[in-house]
Amino acid sequence: VSGRVDAGLAAALRDCSPGIRVFAPGPWKEEMAREFRRETVIFSLRAIALVAAAALLFLRGARPALAAMIPVSAALAAMVLAVRAAGGELNFMHILMGIMVCGLSIDYGIFAVCDGSGRSARPVSICAASTVIGFGVFVFAAHPALKTLGLTTLAGIGAAWPAALLVASWVAGRGK
Repeated sequence: VSGRVDAGLAAALRDCSPGIRVFAPGPWKEEMAREFRRETVIFSLRAIALVAAAALLFLRGARPALAAMIPVSAALAAMVLAVRAAGGELNFMHILMGIMVCGLSIDYGIFAVCDGSGRSARPVSICAASTVIGFGVFVFAAHPALKTLGLTTLAGIGAAWPAALLVASWVAGRGK
C-alpha cells in the first residue's frame, strides 16, 4: 500500500496482516537512497582493494603495483574536483562512471608499468583519446545525467592518461 496513510491506520494494517507492507514514498525513497549509497561505497572499496591486490600479485611487487594505481588515484581526484568545481555533489551517475573510469585507469597504469620501453604510449593514448572523445561530448548535453556522464569521464580519463604515461611509467622505471 502506498500513498497517504496515517500512522494509526498503518499500524492497524500491519497488525491485521503480516503480509501487508505499508510505506510512505518520501521516507521509503530516502531509506533506499541511503542503502544504495552505503552499498555502493562498500562494494567500491572492496573492488579497489581487490584490484590493488591483483596488481600486487600479478606485477610481483609493491612498487609496480603502486605505480599502476597512480592513474586511478589521479582519475578519482580529478573527478571529485571537477564535480565540485561545477558546483555539484557526487551522485549516482558520478559513482557509476567513476567505477568505469577506475577500470580503464588501472589498465593504462598496468600497460605503462609492464611496457618499460615506452611502446605502450601510443596504444594507451589512442584508447584514452577515444574514451575522452566518445564520452566527453556528453559535457555539451542539455540533460543533467548525460552532462554528468561526460564531465566525470572527461575529468577522470583526462587525468589518468598523462598520469599513466608520465608518472606511473617513471615511478615503475625508477625501481629497476
